[in-house]
Amino acid sequence: MLYGIFFGIVLIKFRPAAKTAQPTRKETTTETPKPSLPSANQLMLTTFFFALLIFWLMYQQWSSNLSVYMTGLGILLRNYSFLWTLNAALIGTIPCQVDTYKNENTIFLIRPNRGNIPPRFGHFF
Repeated sequence: MLYGIFFGIVLIKFRPAAKTAQPTRKETTTETPKPSLPSANQLMLTTFFFALLIFWLMYQQWSSNLSVYMTGLGILLRNYSFLWTLNAALIGTIPCQVDTYKNENTIFLIRPNRGNIPPRFGHFF
């Protein structure tokens, strides 16, 4: 129903920019230089996206093929489910511990303003 309402609004109110009258401009022949990304930033972005790809592939293997492999080894589904529960618990508790015991003199690139949030839960905000 919402799609039908949206489609009706688009049919009534949508006016493409190609159909509206545009004032003509005098074209200039000067070309502006194309901005380029500094090589350090390009390396950082490439490394980040490559690592993201590797992590994504590992996660896909973990969530699809690992369960079949582990049950093929004779490990019970109950134990595999416990492994997932343990994984979630570690993901939830390790950052809290790191946030609690970190050295306050450590220099961070971004230091968030947490206000009155307790240090154990500050990494969530």
